[in-house]
Amino acid sequence: MTIDTKTLRDLLAALEDDSREGAAQFEAAAQIIAAVPTLLEQIDTLAAANADLRRQAAHETEVAQAAAEEVERLKAENARLRTRLEVNDKAPAYDGIACRDETIKGQDRHIDDLRAENAALRNALELFLAHSPEPECAIWRHVHAVANAALQETPHDR
Repeated sequence: MTIDTKTLRDLLAALEDDSREGAAQFEAAAQIIAAVPTLLEQIDTLAAANADLRRQAAHETEVAQAAAEEVERLKAENARLRTRLEVNDKAPAYDGIACRDETIKGQDRHIDDLRAENAALRNALELFLAHSPEPECAIWRHVHAVANAALQETPHDR
C-alpha cells in the first residue's frame, strides 16, 4: 500500500496538532495538580474558621439565653417588689413614694403587740405590788422601789 506525500503531510500535521493539544492539556493538568496542596490548605483554613464561627455562635446563643433569663428574673423581682410596696404609679399625682410598705405595716403591728405586752406587764407589776406585803429586807425594798419607779414612767418613755 502506498500513501502519497500529501496524505503523509496531512497525517504529520494532524499528529503535530494532537501533540500540541496533548501538551497543552498536560500543562493544564500539571497546573491543576500543582494547585491541589494550596487548595487543600485553603479548605483546612476555611474549615477551621467555620468551626470557630460555629463555636462563637453557640457561645453567643448561650449568652443571649442567659441574658434573657436574667431579664425575666429581674422583671419578676421588680414585680414582686412593686407588689410588696403596693406601688400605685397610675395615681394622678404619682411622686414615686405613693405606696404603703408591708414593712411599715409589720412594724405597726409589732409596736401594737409591744404596747399590749407593756400594758399587761404594767398590770402584772401593779398586781404584784398591791398584793405583796411591805418588804422587810433591803433587797425586796430595792425591788419595790424599782417597780414603783417603772410604774411612774410613761409608756412611751421606753
